Amino acid sequence: EVLTSAQRFEDAIPILERYKLLDREGTEVYVLLSSAYLKKGNITKAVDNLRQALKLDPFNDVIRVQLARVFEREQLYSEAVKLLENIEPEEIADACSRERLSILVDCYIGECRYNLATQLLEEYSTSFPGSSDVLRKKIRLNRRLEQWTNVESAHKRLLEVEPSYDSYRMLADFYLERDEFEHLEKHLLAAYELFPKEPDLAKKLSVLYKEDRPDESLKWINRALELSGEHIEEWYYLKGELLVRVGKHENALQWFTSMRELFPECDYDERVEELIERDKKYKKTYRILKKAHLALEKGIYKKALEHYRELVNLVPDNPAWLEQLGN
Repeated sequence: EVLTSAQRFEDAIPILERYKLLDREGTEVYVLLSSAYLKKGNITKAVDNLRQALKLDPFNDVIRVQLARVFEREQLYSEAVKLLENIEPEEIADACSRERLSILVDCYIGECRYNLATQLLEEYSTSFPGSSDVLRKKIRLNRRLEQWTNVESAHKRLLEVEPSYDSYRMLADFYLERDEFEHLEKHLLAAYELFPKEPDLAKKLSVLYKEDRPDESLKWINRALELSGEHIEEWYYLKGELLVRVGKHENALQWFTSMRELFPECDYDERVEELIERDKKYKKTYRILKKAHLALEKGIYKKALEHYRELVNLVPDNPAWLEQLGN
């Protein structure tokens, strides 16, 4: 028990296996051993030990719920449901009853039995009002049903119930996925007021401003790197890319050179040349883009088509220009 609580599972497992041979009737050792195997990622042995514990004590609902949770995580939904549907909820403790409802909802969503999931989620919500777990499941269920307004509402309610950075991050990811950039900007700036020392938040703002406001983006990635205690290659590379975008080519070269010490396996010379070349191409496109917009405004579509073809030939990875050419 001491070793397990200290997260020393490698040391705990052999002792628990020996103890199992000495006391074949007690369930505690099987439950503890199952937890240790789960932490080590050995699902088969974790399930075997919980099955053995349930065999010794078939009316132990706590063990039954624990085994069901393992099945649910492994997406063996029917196995989990079989274990839980036989439990009478009014006869078990509140904590166990709550976990039972939680697992069943997850299983029904996993099996696409959305009516059952909705019905049970209402019961869960009534029994445990204000639960952040209920709101997370509502988000998951409404995403499956593509009810995006309900997804957003559940996210906002989650911010009230559990105003953690993780809750703010989830809503930011939702806005980004839905291409709702105005909402995303307001949300991220509001989050920054609450979490000014969160490096991931500063990085998200940098990515948001990267295409249209590279100067602003550079400010935020500098902030992210200042706050972060880790060396994340993607973040460092983003700063180098932004230095190129704002025309600071000499600074970019120095920055990429300094990165070699942190990330020796990557060859940045070729990448820098590509970035500078792409930057030059973007600068060439401004004049053509103005002509394209003017042709569209005047309704001269053949001329606009020629200009957008030219833009896409120069910069083939710009989705906005590809879309306009397609239109």
